[in-house]
Amino acid sequence: MASPEHDSTETTPAENVDKPNLLLSLKTDALDGAVISTPTQEDNQQLMRILECSGLLFYKSRRLPTASQYWDICKEQTCVRISLDVKNLTHGSQKFYSDFGKRLISTQEFYNSQGIDAGQIQHVNDWFDHRD
Repeated sequence: MASPEHDSTETTPAENVDKPNLLLSLKTDALDGAVISTPTQEDNQQLMRILECSGLLFYKSRRLPTASQYWDICKEQTCVRISLDVKNLTHGSQKFYSDFGKRLISTQEFYNSQGIDAGQIQHVNDWFDHRD
């Protein structure tokens, strides 16, 4: 089956230089291969911000998560898969991942599994909302 990637624009993670207090370390034992469902654009934007602060990029395109508009492709069916062994993300529809037997989790399940609390989420949002 074809890869779910739809973008080939290259971007570098230079923005991470400006956010040292925001870098989040993801717990690999609870995460590798996770497929996170983002049924709203707000859920997707928030997840992309968190993942960018974790130093992850989209596979192949090497785009920053917040520079990608993948939610516009699958809308409420959008899912993001995290592969920590190669530190990258892929996106696809719920059907795409379900057809491969992947278990979908909500953004809240992801945050809980990573110990990411509301204060950390707010801190990340504040940084993204107020940067120049």
